[in-house]
Amino acid sequence: MGLKLKKLSFLFIFSFFIILAGCEKESNDLDNKSLGSDKLSTTVIPSDFDWSSTKQISINLNVNSSAEKRLYSVNVFDKNTSDSDAKSLYKIDASLDKDYTTVMTISKAVTSVYIQKTYPSGQTSITSEKIDGDVLTVDFTDMVSVKSSSIFKTKGDEDSYPITETDGGTYTYLFEDCWPKMGDYDMNDFVMDIQGIKYGMSTDDEGVTWVNSIDYTVALRAAGGAYELGAAIQFDELVPSDFYYASIDKYSKHSSVKPEFLTGDTFTNTGTQVEEGQTKAVIPICDEIHQALKTSNMTNTIVGGNTADTLQIKFHIGFNAGRAALRENVGIDDFNVFIVVKDDVDYGNNDNGYKMRKEIHMAGYALTDLGTNSLFGTEADNSTEHLFKSKEGLMWGLVVPGPIAYPLEYKEITKAYPKFKSWATSGGTADTDWYENSDSENVYGN
Repeated sequence: MGLKLKKLSFLFIFSFFIILAGCEKESNDLDNKSLGSDKLSTTVIPSDFDWSSTKQISINLNVNSSAEKRLYSVNVFDKNTSDSDAKSLYKIDASLDKDYTTVMTISKAVTSVYIQKTYPSGQTSITSEKIDGDVLTVDFTDMVSVKSSSIFKTKGDEDSYPITETDGGTYTYLFEDCWPKMGDYDMNDFVMDIQGIKYGMSTDDEGVTWVNSIDYTVALRAAGGAYELGAAIQFDELVPSDFYYASIDKYSKHSSVKPEFLTGDTFTNTGTQVEEGQTKAVIPICDEIHQALKTSNMTNTIVGGNTADTLQIKFHIGFNAGRAALRENVGIDDFNVFIVVKDDVDYGNNDNGYKMRKEIHMAGYALTDLGTNSLFGTEADNSTEHLFKSKEGLMWGLVVPGPIAYPLEYKEITKAYPKFKSWATSGGTADTDWYENSDSENVYGN
């Protein structure tokens, strides 16, 4: 009986350490899984590569000047609307009496778009435009008549603004949890989407357009790491006092029903749901992804393995009067998404007494006030020269126009997406559509 207990104890301890092996996931075994000379960690990337698959385009709306504001609508599609699978990339509904400029984010692979205009009269037209530079001009000055019923009327609710803009894109975030080590580059340790971004906006007496509110949805999809991982978004150009409140799955200062995925173990929120102890605004997503998905260990990364339903979390941000945000400061490129790794290491406290932690950001994005920089320049990291890049120019976090299928467990992203390596080694100039061409045998959720 004693021998059996010893065997059981050994098996339990052995299994426990296998589960907690973290990002390395038995790296010696990985070397035997035919990664070979194609292994990404041996690849040198141009030092100035920003790892971005998207670009910003300015949209200029030229309208007839009028004493009364009238409603104009612009919808930018990837294809002609006569195609059943045409997708809206960006939509603007604006009550205007003068010209208007805003920005949208699109994939670098997009070379042309279709622009659908809806005039105040209700008349519509659609034209094709090439993306030659970083500006699109939409001309409404050929309008000849306006129906009085089309003049913009305020509805009186908090979501009704003279201007609304909707980003039609979905953005997939892929993270490795092993920083500052290299890991196996299956990029599935933490996988989530951000989608449905909507801006409520207004223009002041001086003609400056401000964002009064932002709505977006986060979809937690996979947890391929064994570490406990939390996640949040830092808005680098905003401060906590800009926020009137943030609602996370309807949880706000107006509600006492706290979602299960906000445990307070990683993030301590203020009454406005902005994290405490930060000079820049940080909005938590979840304190721990396994707990949020009601699962444990590697989840949604192994065929026939542990599974969980995707968790959809809705966010609403309302800004204080007089502290609204500029549109160019809250685009998807301004969402500094990061993960927090709970690795049981004590990183000490900062000067304000807050406990420091291990954060992993996308390449080029800054730590929060609570993220330790003690690991900069250690192992493979080269953040002293380029934030969250390795000495070879590789990254630990990536955002891609999506939604995309992500690599299976132990399958390097170069196997899941054959064009990924040529895109990366070219500094982003070749195969900009790499994420549209996956190997179905090496991705999960294809």
